[in-house]
Amino acid sequence: MYLPHRLLLCLALLVVCAGILCGQTATGTLTGRVVDPSGAAVVGAEVRLINQHTRDTRRLLSDAEGDFVFSDVHPGTFMIAVKADGFKQLERTNVNLSPSDRLATGDLRLEVGTVAETVEVTAVGSPIQTASTERSSLIDSKQMTELMAKGRDVMALLQLLPGVVDDATGSETLGQFQTPTVGGVRQYYNALNIDGISGNTARGRTAESPINMDAISEVKVLTNSYPAEYGTAAGMVINLVTKGGTQKFRGSAYYYNRNEAYNANTFFNNRQSVLRQRYRYNTSGYNLGGPIYWPNHFNTNKQKLFFFFSQEILPNQSPNSLRTYTVPTELERKGDFSQSYRAANSLYLVKDPLVAGNCTTTDKTACFANNMIPAARLDANSAKLLTVFPLPNATDLAVTKYAYNFQIAGSQDIPVMQEILRVDYNISDKARLWVRGSGFSSENRGLTSAAIQNQWGPAPVGYAQTMPNIGGTFTYIFSPTLVNEATVGLNLWTENQKLTKEGLAAYQRTTYGINIPQTYPKDNPLGLLPAMSFSGVSSPAQITYDGRFPMVDDSTALSFSDGLSKVVRNHQFKVGMLVQHVQYNQYHQAGGANFPGNFNFGTSSSNPLDTAYPYANAFLGIYQTYTEATNRVDYAPVTRIAEWYAQDSWRVRRRVTMDVGLRFTWALPQTPANKQAANFVPSLWDPAKAPKLYRPAKSGSANVTINPITGATVLAVYSGLLVPNSGDPTNGVLVSGTKGYPDALVYSNGILYAPRFGLAWDPFGNGKTAIRFGGGFFYNPRADAGALGNLSFNPPLIFNPTAYYGYVAQAANSSGLLSPSSFSRTLDMHGKTVTAYHAHFGVQRQVIFGTVVDVSYVGSFGRHLGENTQINHCEPALRQGSAIRRGLHPLEGPGLCRRRQHSRSKRPLQRGRHVPEPENLELRAVVVRPAQHPDVQFPVGGPETQPRAAEPGGESSVRQLADLRHYQLHQRRTGPHQRGHFAQPQHHRRRRRLAAHHDRQPHPAEEQAHLRRIL
Repeated sequence: MYLPHRLLLCLALLVVCAGILCGQTATGTLTGRVVDPSGAAVVGAEVRLINQHTRDTRRLLSDAEGDFVFSDVHPGTFMIAVKADGFKQLERTNVNLSPSDRLATGDLRLEVGTVAETVEVTAVGSPIQTASTERSSLIDSKQMTELMAKGRDVMALLQLLPGVVDDATGSETLGQFQTPTVGGVRQYYNALNIDGISGNTARGRTAESPINMDAISEVKVLTNSYPAEYGTAAGMVINLVTKGGTQKFRGSAYYYNRNEAYNANTFFNNRQSVLRQRYRYNTSGYNLGGPIYWPNHFNTNKQKLFFFFSQEILPNQSPNSLRTYTVPTELERKGDFSQSYRAANSLYLVKDPLVAGNCTTTDKTACFANNMIPAARLDANSAKLLTVFPLPNATDLAVTKYAYNFQIAGSQDIPVMQEILRVDYNISDKARLWVRGSGFSSENRGLTSAAIQNQWGPAPVGYAQTMPNIGGTFTYIFSPTLVNEATVGLNLWTENQKLTKEGLAAYQRTTYGINIPQTYPKDNPLGLLPAMSFSGVSSPAQITYDGRFPMVDDSTALSFSDGLSKVVRNHQFKVGMLVQHVQYNQYHQAGGANFPGNFNFGTSSSNPLDTAYPYANAFLGIYQTYTEATNRVDYAPVTRIAEWYAQDSWRVRRRVTMDVGLRFTWALPQTPANKQAANFVPSLWDPAKAPKLYRPAKSGSANVTINPITGATVLAVYSGLLVPNSGDPTNGVLVSGTKGYPDALVYSNGILYAPRFGLAWDPFGNGKTAIRFGGGFFYNPRADAGALGNLSFNPPLIFNPTAYYGYVAQAANSSGLLSPSSFSRTLDMHGKTVTAYHAHFGVQRQVIFGTVVDVSYVGSFGRHLGENTQINHCEPALRQGSAIRRGLHPLEGPGLCRRRQHSRSKRPLQRGRHVPEPENLELRAVVVRPAQHPDVQFPVGGPETQPRAAEPGGESSVRQLADLRHYQLHQRRTGPHQRGHFAQPQHHRRRRRLAAHHDRQPHPAEEQAHLRRIL
């Protein structure tokens, strides 16, 4: 009965402590036992832990059982010195402590003698984990030094670890880290810490705080069942530890080169006599570390203040592939299309829209004479749009085959610089402080920089990123058994597009004398050229924009953690808290290229003004469609994380260690900083307010499109569009800031409890075998920034009305029509927090020649994983039937609605074998069997978009449609007074009935009958 009572007492203490104090650190714990030659405990022996590089020292006395515990120790190489009366002093050197490690040194056996005598022992590293229960892997300093990685990106080295999927992690050059997939858990649900400070500035799958490999000491990866002090992730936790200074000055300089001259050519290149492609990366850097001291005045013994500085410079240049386009010829810019051939002997015939008749090779009644448009007919503004493009430079038709007339290649300058400075200060025997600042800057100068699609010109646009990171940790040792550690960090990530004065002018209307008016000129304060497309031309040069152009984005992440560790006999209690605040800003975001106006000069047989050639349409100022966004918004999701924990590492017996802990996650949803976000909520959709859609009909034997309200015939292209003033186009839309609803547009899941448990057993007591198992709950409170951010593009914040078949001069303030609003993303108001259940069981055994065999079962069981599902589409087969006509959706009025839900389950299984040899050999074999449930994506578009079939394992779209119709009928019955948010009790009952109905899988014929009944 002794053990159960002790366990209950520990659990009670954990809960109490969690309420008293509420850190996630990169420190470790070192334990051991002092014994005499007979194996009896030595009580009161003085044990010193000495950092071999800085001589920083901590002291304590062994307890009544001879045990000692050093908690919250920063990683490094240590010497353990033990001194007791009647025994020789024992010094064990080269004890390596890794981040997040719980290292058991085993029994330190003293020899009888005098204290003046010393016995020196060199520690032999062993990866047998007899005192820790989590599944973890380590890339140590030796591996960091000797292993090479593409682009010198440390993430590439993680592919060596068991359970990590080879998903091409590791960039060509140093940049923001892309974390890999491990154990079947998506990379979105990872966390990366640098010296205990979160490096995830914008999102979970990336870390916007890159550190060069020569500044990293080691990397500890927690993959499964890690203790309660580590959180914010349902997947792996990656802990990077940077290098610090030592008592001696040490430095290095290096240069790395990658060049196509070192590469073999490919088989197919050799066969076609193609030379090796240019491939050149140069990396140079240096670092220096040592003590900061003033002889005879400060730090004379060089044990208090240290520094380490590293800088890496990459003057990269990357060649661009050859790109080909079709641009207007010099004659076409004058209205002369007599030489505009689509193929040999096949001329583009230009039809005069003012003349009735045909324009074909056999009947040229309606063609312009000689295929030339009179100068008097040109539109002064739109004809100038054609002068934006360069003149052709590829005129050899034998080479171009009429597919293009302009080509461009060139290269990109991609310089990168990264620097880091760390200072460690041993203030006193009780107080320790380190501070670190790192910076990263990169540019991409050229025509193919990020977020630019106008890769023919009209001017180079630079893309620059900066990623500064500052932080520090203060550790205070109240007593040998009571230690507190507080960490604060600030990360900043920026990206912006750089244009010179001349470059900006090349994108502005006034430069070309263009004064095409806009309906919403405030959305285009720089007077940028309108977006243009020319469908019907082979590989046309176009003008398009990212919705943020010119881009100015930033993300700021502030984090604070605190942890208090207390050793009480054979218990090591630890309580702590972690808070983070992240704001990701995208300024003047329009969600697309429509903010300066977007002209489609393409051809369409339905357009009565069409000339049958896009450049002729542009010359005359005739468009097929003109779309202009009604607004630009500031995309600003705010992510808040608040977690706290309590845990106990209990040495139950000399050879048994048990970890038990409880982590609390306050599931705070993302919120828009400026309330510029909108969500579509099916429960708020009112069929009585649904706008009508123009729909197809029959007029005799002819197919026509009619206004269902008046019965009038309209243009065929209107089919599926909203009839103006026929209903509420924002029906069912909830805007942030609406009274009675959360600003986040979703409800919080409240406080989530994540118990953790693990046990490590050394069955033979010699440190050569460990049997370990553990498990727990793991939550991912951090959603990707786009989860909420993309709601900024939804109506009514932004509409994109489209005008059809008109003239450029009358495009502004034209009566554009709205298609059913397709929501870039919607959120389930009662979505669950992403959850993973971890479990593992394994045996480690040291065998001959220092080799360790590690055989384990490792499982991760995902719940409420994110997916995008389409809640407002029909099966293509059903569209062809009489029951569902073109343009009709289950929810009339909205278009396709991609809902972000957290409902999927995933059961990846990992079975691994880890066989390292400390000095020469390391072999690993792993089998991972993840469930095949990717992050499902559905197409976004108007009513004509053909959706995909229902995903495997999910409910069919027929059933989704049927359930939504059931829901609509229920809404009509209950009335608007009961159509509140999902928290209504009656609706909860309705959801339970529907859920029970879903559990039964009906016969397909029954589904069809069910569908006919409700329609």
